[in-house]
Amino acid sequence: MKSFASRALAATVLAFAGVVSSSGSVVLQPSSVSTDMGALFPAVNTINQSGLSTGYTSLATDFDAYIASAPTAVTGFGAALWGAAGVHSGNFDFFLGDTYTVGGMAVWAVQDDPSAIRQVTIMLDDNALFSSPDYTGTFTFSNSLGDGGGNTGAQVISFSPTTASYVRFMILNTWGADSFGTTLNEAAFSVEPVPEPAMASIAGFAMIALFVRRKR
Repeated sequence: MKSFASRALAATVLAFAGVVSSSGSVVLQPSSVSTDMGALFPAVNTINQSGLSTGYTSLATDFDAYIASAPTAVTGFGAALWGAAGVHSGNFDFFLGDTYTVGGMAVWAVQDDPSAIRQVTIMLDDNALFSSPDYTGTFTFSNSLGDGGGNTGAQVISFSPTTASYVRFMILNTWGADSFGTTLNEAAFSVEPVPEPAMASIAGFAMIALFVRRKR
């Protein structure tokens, strides 16, 4: 007959494994943003969900399910987007609030606007100086996603999962070289879920059960 420790170990390991294997990526709302391009309209508008048709709960909402619900971002002038006048390139940095494994993101560029970001090189790092960045590549964002009525659709990009605390958009250009400036509606990240405290307790209990079993 199996001992109590053996049964407890089996149960806790199975529970822990089941929870981990069933977890997908979740949506992360960055803690703050900054830019060297200026801000006619606040940069925080790109992360505060102010223009989204459907909100999300950071670190709780499933990323794929959220994107499948087709959330849009309103392109109202200045009310729910970031805008910089007279510039078409520069850095736009997101602070994630902690260190996470980032595997992609959703970006709501501004539909039918020549000031919308176009080509962007994305880099990730563990420090705000980006002294040892991981480059994920250069991406072209569409300015034609949406319903044509002022509601921008999300464009999802994916890259190799990377551990980082900061993400930088190196904005290379916009859709119109002679446009008003640069604009961006909203951005949210796809990250691996943070283990719940309960899961850590389960793992700890499993180790205790294993120790008790070995002692016997």
